[in-house]
Amino acid sequence: MLMNNTANSNNNGGGISLHYSSNNILTNNTASLNNYCGISLYSSSNNILQNNTADSNGWYSIYVDLPSDNQWIGNIVSDNINDIYIVEAGDICTSNQILHNINSKMLDVNETVFNGRTKNVNEMVNFEISMFDITGSSCPACDYEIVVSPNETVNSTKTDNKVTGNFTATKSGAYSLNVKIIDSDGNIAQRRHIFLVGDTSSKTIRYYLRDIAPTHGQPTLIGQNKDCDSLLFTPPTQEEWGMCGAWVQCSPDELPSYPLANLNSISVYSWYTTDADEYIGIQRYATYDSAADYKSPVPAATYYTYINRDFTDLNWSMDYYWSWYWLSVKLSGKYPHWKTNQSHPSGVNFTYAYTTTPAVKSISNTDISVLSATSPADNRNNATIVLEGDGTTNLTVQMPNTSIVYTAKYDGNDCNDNNCSFTQANGELNFTLTLNSVHTLDIETAGFYPVEGEPVQYTPTPELPAFTLAYAVIALVIAVGSFSVRRRRGRER
Repeated sequence: MLMNNTANSNNNGGGISLHYSSNNILTNNTASLNNYCGISLYSSSNNILQNNTADSNGWYSIYVDLPSDNQWIGNIVSDNINDIYIVEAGDICTSNQILHNINSKMLDVNETVFNGRTKNVNEMVNFEISMFDITGSSCPACDYEIVVSPNETVNSTKTDNKVTGNFTATKSGAYSLNVKIIDSDGNIAQRRHIFLVGDTSSKTIRYYLRDIAPTHGQPTLIGQNKDCDSLLFTPPTQEEWGMCGAWVQCSPDELPSYPLANLNSISVYSWYTTDADEYIGIQRYATYDSAADYKSPVPAATYYTYINRDFTDLNWSMDYYWSWYWLSVKLSGKYPHWKTNQSHPSGVNFTYAYTTTPAVKSISNTDISVLSATSPADNRNNATIVLEGDGTTNLTVQMPNTSIVYTAKYDGNDCNDNNCSFTQANGELNFTLTLNSVHTLDIETAGFYPVEGEPVQYTPTPELPAFTLAYAVIALVIAVGSFSVRRRRGRER
């Protein structure tokens, strides 16, 4: 029995792996942030995997290569590029949670039907979802739930294993379409899709190519990391380089500001060599190979040559914060090399759009999700942010009006206790929040204005006691009476 183990952050391979091993029980283990698979079984049969967690792994969260007759019960598979790979339909799979993986075996959303992720206020959003059971077979009997945040009326119709429908986005800001599929064995799959509604702003962020292994589960094979490098905000202080026989690749390992975004373009600036004509490419969901969604040819270069390649009109939605980690830039060729140094750094520019009503600038705990951040179409000075998760986080929100002061309520209560507090300056609100489920943060205009733009700790005005008004009236009567007596005595003199 293998139980209560943690196999995290293996930057040179997988988490938990069985090879030619049978009749084992794996329970209550965690395998996260591994560059390969979270849990993998090779030529291993009659095993029980129960109540394990595998998240943010670079290839598959759970992988089984051959018919195995294994049992998968109550496992949680989340935040991976790919969720599960199970060849044998005879495996017993019950009550597993397949949550927020980019490529899901149980649900597929037709991106084309969305017709883009940037919408106008009061525009209708159409969707089409295909449902499957955990083995990947078409599932007309599957149940489904579709919820929009913020709450809007959702119209949906099921035909065979397809669900089609729509909703209308009546507010401005960031929306999410949340899809949940349940098969007959109680296995659940969930996926979230972000839409930017109304006003947006554009930002370009520069990452530098660095010869540092990424740390957030970006994919590589066991024992291979020289050809998988990071994109970081900090430039190099000395010469660094990467190489391989067929391709090199790199991925962001830090999150930019305003991470809930729509990626519009990628520009690559790099010193490179290669012994044959090949290409620079980009990939939305990284795989450990030379594959790319878009490619731009580069000529063979015997000596290091500086080159720029632009990829535009991408419209890639960053549905989750960690979607940034799965982006990949690749140089393919014959013995390709890239290099960077302090005076002539190689790098990548990402240009993206984000909503401004309001703008979620950053969140410190990426286990907590922003389900939506919106303002009424006719009032930019008010906003509602819906969050989900457990734990404590810092949240920075930029409101569009920088000249006024804001108040905030957390689940209907003033934001001034251990669960919610904040400071503000120039329309930027910095919250500290404690969560244990779904919570609502309401931001509104305060009734006063500061003299200077220093950070303001918001403290609500305390309620006056009920007897204060009566006392004030009595005091006024006494004062008036005293004044009348003084006037009368003055006349007597």
